Amino acid sequence: MYIEQTNSTNDLIRTLSVEEVWTTYQTAGRGQQGNSWEAERGKNILMSYRLEGPIAAEKAFDITMGSSIAIAECLEHYLQGVAIKWPNDIYVGDKKICGILIESSLRGHSIGQAIVGIGLNVNQVQFISDAPNPTSIALETGHEVPLEPLHDQLVLQLKKWLHADASLVQAAYRARLYRREGYYRYRELATGKVFEAAIAGIGEQGELLLKDKEGTVCPYLLKQIQFII
Repeated sequence: MYIEQTNSTNDLIRTLSVEEVWTTYQTAGRGQQGNSWEAERGKNILMSYRLEGPIAAEKAFDITMGSSIAIAECLEHYLQGVAIKWPNDIYVGDKKICGILIESSLRGHSIGQAIVGIGLNVNQVQFISDAPNPTSIALETGHEVPLEPLHDQLVLQLKKWLHADASLVQAAYRARLYRREGYYRYRELATGKVFEAAIAGIGEQGELLLKDKEGTVCPYLLKQIQFII
């Protein structure tokens, strides 16, 4: 369902009996950890996809992985070097092209409903916020692309990957991880410690497993570790 403008597609979809809603302009778009999401009017895809439960709570990270793969696979038709920066930012090289905000509601001990909010930079070429490394399809390719066909492809990929077999999702996610090979610098947010590590895998609850050069593997949650880019 397309709407010309809204405050937030994640908020809007809660009031509608639809599987998906999208727009090209939000007045109060949100990103991870309370950040706002910059999007120039008419230039990008801002959408929310509803996934109905019940979904076992321990499968919550499967939603993160499935939605990330769907976007990455869609963008691979337009761009090279697409990767998933753990847990769910979509990168082209070292620049962010898409963010995902998943908001879930519990029903008993299960997820009753999950709303996957997506902000995809498509035709915007100037960014005025203090976001450190944004990019878009237009910036990467030098030309604009039509929004509606891209949106339709994205919905098809979401339907595919959010209902795919868990083992396929896990393999596809790990294969597309940003910095999946080699040692890179990271910062522990609690201590400020900077260290070099390689990605050793993903934990059962979605933790990022980092192995330092001494061979020690430590798990990190979202607010515990920072990629140094």
